[in-house]
Amino acid sequence: MPGQREAQRLADQLMEKVNDRNNEPDLFASDGETLNAVYKRCRELTWPHLKNSTRKQYEFYFSTYLLPAYGTMKLQKMNTMELQTFFNSFHPRLSPKSIQLMHGTLRAALNQGIAWGMLKRNPAICHGRRRGSLPCFSRWRTFAG
Repeated sequence: MPGQREAQRLADQLMEKVNDRNNEPDLFASDGETLNAVYKRCRELTWPHLKNSTRKQYEFYFSTYLLPAYGTMKLQKMNTMELQTFFNSFHPRLSPKSIQLMHGTLRAALNQGIAWGMLKRNPAICHGRRRGSLPCFSRWRTFAG
């Protein structure tokens, strides 16, 4: 049975590890599970191969709207209903086309995150939709008759 000194030494070692981890947030594995992590990987690995106009559009929507709202959110916590509310909040301040482009930007980045194994399903896409029913995000979409 360890004595008080041994117990204190073990507790001090544990606290040293905890403090090191808390003082270096890069060591947290969960950082790779956020929208910001998908954004950084896309910027580094895929966006350099896009047209300049597309890359600038993606950068604009992420830096202006998506990262401030969802940058630190864990990917697994993102859900379709919350995204619907988020995109609806821009109507009528932004045009339907701008909202569609922002949604497309998020959808494309999250699809890439799926390909990299960062998440299992894309919350920016409605899954299991029946044929003929209204699509998600329909409030601001414009449909040809």
